[in-house]
This record gives sequence, C-alpha cells and structure tokens, in this order.
Amino acid sequence: MFAGRMEVVTYNEHWVSAFNNGNESIEDKPHPGSPRQATTSKTIAKIKEMVIEDPHATIRELVNLVGIFQE
Repeated sequence: MFAGRMEVVTYNEHWVSAFNNGNESIEDKPHPGSPRQATTSKTIAKIKEMVIEDPHATIRELVNLVGIFQE
C-alpha cells in the first residue's frame, strides 16, 4: 500500500536536492544506455514505403525490418 508512495517521496527528494544544488533544468541529461535516435528521414521514408506495401504489417515487423531494435 505504501510502496508506491515511498517511490514518489524518494523521487521528489531527488528533484528538490537537484534544484537546491543549482540544477534548474527539467530535461534529462544524456547518459550511457540512452536510446539512439530512430527517427531519421531515411528510417521514416522506409517505414512509410513498407506501410504502403503492407498496411497490415505490425509495428514489431516494421522495426525488425528497418533495424530498430528494442533493448
């Protein structure tokens, strides 16, 4: 019952501490393991072409064919 509430309190404490230390940005900083950008004009064009060829293709099929892999 209280586990979710404790996570929120800890998360809020993290942000209060960050703001008190001068970090006023709400944007995530890049860090190891961040997902790579998948929305390139080449990828978008390829996905559009594939959807036109097969409108019933699943997202999983599309990302596998274009080479976008979830980790």
